[in-house]
Amino acid sequence: YFNDKQTSGALFVVNPDGSHETQITFPASNELDYTQNWSPDGSQLAFERVTFTPESETHEIWVVNVDGSNPHRLVPCPGDDVCTAALLPSWSPDGQWIAFSRGTGPVTNHQPADVSIWAIHPDGTGLRQITHPTGFQRSEDFDPQWSPDGTRIVFERRLARRDWKPAIFTADSTDGSDVERVSPKGPLAGESPDWSPDGRWIIYRTDEAPGSELSHDELIMFL
Repeated sequence: YFNDKQTSGALFVVNPDGSHETQITFPASNELDYTQNWSPDGSQLAFERVTFTPESETHEIWVVNVDGSNPHRLVPCPGDDVCTAALLPSWSPDGQWIAFSRGTGPVTNHQPADVSIWAIHPDGTGLRQITHPTGFQRSEDFDPQWSPDGTRIVFERRLARRDWKPAIFTADSTDGSDVERVSPKGPLAGESPDWSPDGRWIIYRTDEAPGSELSHDELIMFL
């Protein structure tokens, strides 16, 4: 971040030993680049660019080469009913798809009608919806991650009936079918999920659950 309000920031790469820090994106002073994700071959990064204005902010998906060349908008999202926000990109293991969270209208009481997981090819073609809402303004899906074999995604789902507390689910990566809840019903939250390299485990962060043995902000794993 370039300021205390965290409304301006860029992407950097650095060697594992901390040497040769290099800036690779150069957003405007009212823009923030973050939630980056590597392509499988390491040649590109997908990331979220937030543009702040006095009236609003927009969230769009961008791609840049690892040397900083060819930064370009992959998913335009003007903040209207067609796309309220595009967030949290994740590259598929075969490099053919980028999944992300996308909100669509109509917006009612400052809330989009649908926030689901979508996917698009890195060349900007093939936009498709993966997960589907449980009802109008009844669920919101965020933070997708692909299984190592690419057949499923894990994601965070916030449900209105749970006061929008997040839980972790998986679904078929093609059409969003076969939805399964991963996190138990006890913890108050489940965020930032990801798969183990062998696909046997899913790790995520959870808040403290009263009456349980989980401690505050603990990382837990489930098969």
